[in-house]
Amino acid sequence: MKKILILAITLVLFCVSYSMAENEPTDFYLSEFEDYINDQAPFDITDYIGENLIVSFWTTWCPHCVKEIPDFVKFQNDFSDQVRILMIHVPSNETFDKAQEFFKKNNYEETLELLQDNGFYAQAFNLQGFPTNLVFNKEGKLIHYGYATDYESLKALFEKNDLFEVTEKK
Repeated sequence: MKKILILAITLVLFCVSYSMAENEPTDFYLSEFEDYINDQAPFDITDYIGENLIVSFWTTWCPHCVKEIPDFVKFQNDFSDQVRILMIHVPSNETFDKAQEFFKKNNYEETLELLQDNGFYAQAFNLQGFPTNLVFNKEGKLIHYGYATDYESLKALFEKNDLFEVTEKK
């Protein structure tokens, strides 16, 4: 039974990741993971449904990953009521402790949420390189799957997809 469950999860995740192409919206929703989250998952990504979510898969040895983090910090600071950013450290030749040290040294831990993947989500989202960034709307729909990004690109993506809520100025 366990083998059948693992095979079913792998098949679903393969189909989801196969359908994703850079910058190409899909009909994939985070809720599709609800039945497949198990003790292999390092955290439950479906807990973030209801928030605009940026998920960045990164590692400390990747210069593009490190370069884009200040843009994520600025975006999170400017739009903290509009978005949640998860920085997911992917297993590699560097430990999660090193990622935590990097975040602390650069004061990123006060702004961005740092999580560790054990390979579960990296495989589920078919990571092909670093950094890989995904953007989900509040309904959990994937609206962007791409690579390195910057502040202006994120802002344009949020505007294009109407992810910013309009608030009245007093």
